Amino acid sequence: MEDLAQSLNEISAELATLTPDFALEIRSDLGENGALIVSAEGIELVFPIVSQIVESAPEFPNIDAIAFRQPRSDLATFELQVDGIATMRARDVGFLPFGYSAHDQTIAIVLVHDLFSGPRREQAVQAGFLLLDASIGEVRVTEELGQIDFVSPQEFEQLGGHQIDLLPLSALGAELERVRSEMEKTEPPLRMEKTMTDDEKIAAWNALVLNADETYRDGTGERRAAAIAAVYMGGANRGGINSFLTDSPDLAAQDVLDALETLGATVAAGQLRTILDELGDPLPAATPEERWDQLETLWTDNLDVFDVLTEAADKDLLAALERHVERNLDYYLIRTTDSATP
Repeated sequence: MEDLAQSLNEISAELATLTPDFALEIRSDLGENGALIVSAEGIELVFPIVSQIVESAPEFPNIDAIAFRQPRSDLATFELQVDGIATMRARDVGFLPFGYSAHDQTIAIVLVHDLFSGPRREQAVQAGFLLLDASIGEVRVTEELGQIDFVSPQEFEQLGGHQIDLLPLSALGAELERVRSEMEKTEPPLRMEKTMTDDEKIAAWNALVLNADETYRDGTGERRAAAIAAVYMGGANRGGINSFLTDSPDLAAQDVLDALETLGATVAAGQLRTILDELGDPLPAATPEERWDQLETLWTDNLDVFDVLTEAADKDLLAALERHVERNLDYYLIRTTDSATP
């Protein structure tokens, strides 16, 4: 066990130097003695990094290292704790496909469960993503699913749905194949004229992140919004949202919220909006001393639960930034070239 713990620490440390977006999990239901899962948290840009780390990982006695969350054979009895109180069982979550994107061949689905509405919604949405991974695996969730809506049964019916039509999560894989097969019969898939290679994705992403401080001060439009969002994501993941707000007094909190909404990162925007509502102050741009005093006065212990960017918000924001980079690939690749020029 000491060797395993040391190896886990080594893998964790190596991953942390490459990306903050990963998770290590022990799965007792895989193999004879269980398996170590290295997850990219559903972030496609991180997939090559995780694969590389797992391929070079040391061999553990009696346990295998596996890249990405795998489908669970015990899905019928699998359940997760939500907020340490409520339980979400996989068999109690229904889904229904409602759209297909010919552009990237992804399928939109709606997930339905009581906990997707109410005070535990954010934690329930995080559990919902994990249940999707448990159903068809992290790779398929990332590559095959597009828009994912999380609603309560009441909200589902208000949208015109009928609970009798809902399918169990155990049928998700087969249903995705059925929908894709039907759509391919009716219309040929559309392909982007330019498809990003892994190297281009990473280079463009790095150009966004490395130039974010400069861009959010001097840029305009969606690119400024993306720069602000990238700075926010980095700061919030490093030290928490309180720390980000304290360390970025030149940014009005409303500008950050507007940037998240501009990019379509609605979950991340919702978490920040909740904090600002609780603070009761829009936190305009200020001097470092003024911002420090504001947060010292307004931030209460009740807000600590919101200080960490939730997994759902992190995924939501990362996906929004990835979509932005795809739309502006040429621009960011040029920025990469400019940055490399002495």
